[in-house]
Amino acid sequence: MAQLGGTTDRRSFLQLLGLSGLAIGGAASLTACGSDASSEGDTWNKTLAFVGWDYEPDKIKEFTATWGKTKDVKVDVTIIPSLGFSAALQSRLRGGARADVFYNFAYASQKFVKDKFAATLEGRSNVDDILNDMFEASRSRYVDADQRLISLPYFSAVDMNVYNKAMLAKAGISAPPSSLQDYYTQSKAVKEAGASETPFLGFWNKDVLEHYLITYLLLAGVTPFDEGGEPAFADDPATVDVLAWWQTMYQEGLVQKSALTDDPGKLITTMSSGKAAFWIVDHYVMKNLVEAKGSASQDLVMVQPTSGTKTLQFGEVIQMGAKTSGKAADAAWELMKYYGWKDPNGQFATFRAWAKSANLLAPYPGVFADPEVRAAFGDYMNLPLIQQTFESGSELVPARTRSWYSAFAAQAGDVLQQLIVGKLEPSAAKGELAKAVSSAKSGGGL
Repeated sequence: MAQLGGTTDRRSFLQLLGLSGLAIGGAASLTACGSDASSEGDTWNKTLAFVGWDYEPDKIKEFTATWGKTKDVKVDVTIIPSLGFSAALQSRLRGGARADVFYNFAYASQKFVKDKFAATLEGRSNVDDILNDMFEASRSRYVDADQRLISLPYFSAVDMNVYNKAMLAKAGISAPPSSLQDYYTQSKAVKEAGASETPFLGFWNKDVLEHYLITYLLLAGVTPFDEGGEPAFADDPATVDVLAWWQTMYQEGLVQKSALTDDPGKLITTMSSGKAAFWIVDHYVMKNLVEAKGSASQDLVMVQPTSGTKTLQFGEVIQMGAKTSGKAADAAWELMKYYGWKDPNGQFATFRAWAKSANLLAPYPGVFADPEVRAAFGDYMNLPLIQQTFESGSELVPARTRSWYSAFAAQAGDVLQQLIVGKLEPSAAKGELAKAVSSAKSGGGL
């Protein structure tokens, strides 16, 4: 998720910005242990198999061990590298390995249910409570087209704009951009003032381009996909304007030439050292920018990317294995609730820990209200603004979790890189993106 489907940026940031641990022993193979007996009539060995990826594996072990002690259940944790996680997990499951609870990329969650790797969760305890605890704008990520619960949150985030206030002042700009056109005009002004040679920071690796396509469409007020998963962008003339803006930003040298290949660690250094003025990026990256203590770290401010439109809300999930049943499934659900909702004391304990570690969030207002979470966010993070963005300033774009979407994302990356470097005109690129949706839905994608 290589992983596709618009979440490679999530993986890359969590893995490359100094946030990740090393894969722990056993990562090369998913153990066959776990809930050896899966039916109600069988004797369960009180062991669950949990599969995660290589971001802070020690925390994963700590969370699952803490829960296991309260339930007298052993949780065997296996770590798979996040690069290629979903494909690797499917391969192991086909080979007979067990995974009672596992991480997944949200784009793959419905596909896992469709392919009978993951179970639906309707009818389990507290389902309504969990959904009611969420921001209304966030619920569609965790249900399928039939509104059945299929996953719980691992973490959630929103795209925000980080800008350099000193650079804007040098260019005579009094307020940050409020539209895509503003990013263009202000970037030109910053460059002409000599404040930055390439003011707009792009993270446009092929595998993340779908994410930015959706983000930029939303910022321009374009509906990417309708409720039925049809490509609404294909019928909106403003889509061509967005693609033309994207191409122009790169072709006029307002974005670094290496944007198509840069890794997140390099971009953190670029922004924190005062070499760029604007970066539309995951909210939690602001923590890294400030803690990098670069020459410009204290000049950076985080705001919503535009005015009057919405940004993208995203995140990853945990799911239950389709073969897990009986007492094992009951225990797996209790573990999922602990990990992706609340502990038995009604506290968002796991999310509190992730907030302290990396300013990761969850789609629950209660997480934002937690005093320890609030204390973990420095003033520079503006947690109330992030909460408002979750509540009403962002969209999930439910099509991004459909079973065909990863194939579209893979093809979109190729189309968009051709657009950016000038090999495709914007109108032609729009047509190719529409074709990519049709191809993905018909099974012609990757």
